[in-house]
This record gives sequence, C-alpha cells and structure tokens, in this order.
Amino acid sequence: MEQDAGRYGVTLLWDEVTSVRAYEDHVVVEGGANPGLRCRRLLLATGRVDVLPAWLPDGVWGRSAFDCPYCHTYERSGSTFVCVGTGDETLKLAALSRQFAKRMTVLVGDPSASRGRLAGLLSRHDVEVLCDEVVRASADPAGGVILETAHGRTLSADTLLLGDVARPYRKFAEDLDLELSADGFPETSLYGMTSNPLVYSAGNVEGSPYFMWTGAASSGINAARAICEDLAFASELLDDWE
Repeated sequence: MEQDAGRYGVTLLWDEVTSVRAYEDHVVVEGGANPGLRCRRLLLATGRVDVLPAWLPDGVWGRSAFDCPYCHTYERSGSTFVCVGTGDETLKLAALSRQFAKRMTVLVGDPSASRGRLAGLLSRHDVEVLCDEVVRASADPAGGVILETAHGRTLSADTLLLGDVARPYRKFAEDLDLELSADGFPETSLYGMTSNPLVYSAGNVEGSPYFMWTGAASSGINAARAICEDLAFASELLDDWE
C-alpha cells in the first residue's frame, strides 16, 4: 500500500492524531510524533467507537459477541444466536442474521418494538422476540455467553449479537465545531463537504449503521475527488453542484 501511494506523491505517517484546529484558510493537525501539520483541506475518516454494555464479560467481544450481521454471523453459522438491544435497529440486526442461526432469541427493551412489524416478521420465521433486558452475563467455559435477564430468564448464546454498539467518533468533529446529524455524524453535502468548507468527512451514516463500513470507501473517494476540484476551481463552485 505504501509503495502504491508513494507513486502518487503521498506521504504516509503512522501516528495518532491528538487534536485539530481550523483557521480561516487552513487546518492544523497535531500528531504525537508529527506536531503542527498544516493543510489546505482536511478529510476526516475517523470511523466509529464501540460502546459496550457494562454487563458484557471480558474477553468475549470479537470472539463470541459481535455487532455485524455479515461476516461474523456467517462464520458462526449453525449456532444458537441471542440478539440484544433496545429497539428496531436491534430487530433489523436480527433479521439480517437469522438465516445463519440454528435458533435465535431476541431481547429488546422497547415494548413497542417487541410488538411491531419487524418483531412480527421475525416471529413468522420462528425467532422468539422478548421484551426484556440483560442484567448479568458470564462467559461460558464451553464457549459463548450465559445471559441473565431482568425477568428472570437464563439464556445461553453460542453467538451474542449486540445492537446499539456503534457510535461515531466525534472528538475532531466537535473540536472543529462542525454541524452534526441526529446520529452524531458530521452533516455533509453529497460530496462530503461539512459545515466548514475546509473540512470533508467520509463514512457518514444516513440510516443503517452498517453503511459506516460499506459506504466509507466510496464516500472517501468522492470526497477526495471533490477536494481536488475544490482546490483547483475554488470552493465557491461546489455550491452550484450540491
């Protein structure tokens, strides 16, 4: 990757960014080993953070507990799934994952979600949907997770799926005082420009949290192209293209 990028004049710096500051005509990026990097345009591709429930046992995240309905669930095909979360997003996660489960139970904390259309869809496919919450959990020595619920249930999950885990990494967006969506992602134009015309952002979510992965690459390419045009033609022209 470094060699490919180098042929296009790209310098790769392996460093952790600690802060960013925007000025009238430039942005300054501070890194641990590379302080004071100055740029005419900044493209944020900061991704997500995982906010895990306090009851989740150590060592199970990424081994038997996941939040993605694609690769991990396919790799766990034929096991017993339990899907835990708050409402409709958790039910969507369950609907995407149920094809790989030998048996599936869904726990959601929102009573209306447990009686809604998505819950009905899952029930028609022999998925048990319960309005309940996990209060304690332990790692099963045989693999998987044992869950204890507020209503006194004990469930054994070979594969535990967690809704409501992915959150946007907001520090730099907040440092730059960018306008944010209701989900906490920078508001952008079609081309990735944020409320600060010097700053672009890739991988913003307009609905499903899984777009954070699948959309990041394509939106990053579009934003990079827009930055090239912005620098070449002057940013005012982009206002006509939104």
